[in-house]
Amino acid sequence: MLEARDSQVVNELIAVCVDGARFYETAAREVEDSELRILFREMGSTRQTIAEALAHKLKELGYEPDISGTLAGRMKQLYTELRARLADNGDQRYIADLESLEANALHDFKLSTHKVKSTRVAQELANHLATIQLSHDQLRALKQTRLDRI
Repeated sequence: MLEARDSQVVNELIAVCVDGARFYETAAREVEDSELRILFREMGSTRQTIAEALAHKLKELGYEPDISGTLAGRMKQLYTELRARLADNGDQRYIADLESLEANALHDFKLSTHKVKSTRVAQELANHLATIQLSHDQLRALKQTRLDRI
């Protein structure tokens, strides 16, 4: 059986992923650039897949997952929407904020991989950490490329 602390850590990461998926969905609807729309939908889908995989892992280990996301995540999303609408380059605002979101998620996953006691759960988190690292790197490069154009 999984320790309660491990369950709490995994539920926190599920919330991070749910928040990220929602944020990406919103960004995909709001950006003007069709390539960004596609990218954000793909990244949102990836985040949702990670949340579902972690929820499945918790169920498998006898715990109930919390897939509701966080109030802080929803507030950040609303704040970014407003800033993007008021900005001259809303697409760039979404890229910057989503890159920051990925950096935070990456940090959370790295810490959590070391926090959990279960090696099975740590391995699961490490697998998803690689995916989040790729997303972060892709957004960071995109952000830099877009800044170079300005």
